[in-house]
Amino acid sequence: MLLGVLDDGEAARTPTLDSLHTLTRGLDVHVNAGPLDRVPPATSRTAYAIAREALTNALRHGSGPVTLDVDTDAPGELVLTVENATAGSPAPPAGHRRGLTGMRMRARLAGGTCTTRQAETTWRVEARLPL
Repeated sequence: MLLGVLDDGEAARTPTLDSLHTLTRGLDVHVNAGPLDRVPPATSRTAYAIAREALTNALRHGSGPVTLDVDTDAPGELVLTVENATAGSPAPPAGHRRGLTGMRMRARLAGGTCTTRQAETTWRVEARLPL
């Protein structure tokens, strides 16, 4: 139910991971994706929404190329990772983290997790969703 609120009631029309090429077209994003045909549609929509938000943040707050990995070979789960350089800038202030909270909520509602961390000059978002 809450996921429907996050999607404004448009969950059935939300793009899936099959649309990653459209999402990243023209951007400095390196995509590595495993076979997507075994990802259930609901999981694929959730992963796409998390990827979209993570890429938006990376392009808005980061610098240089972004790496997007979708690992479907992990036993029983999809692992989505987005990494980008931060040029040494700190993580966004607490008041500006709605996108991060939304990614965590989406993952949790799908039965998974979404974590973020900054290590030196690299920002990383990792979502783990059950298949």
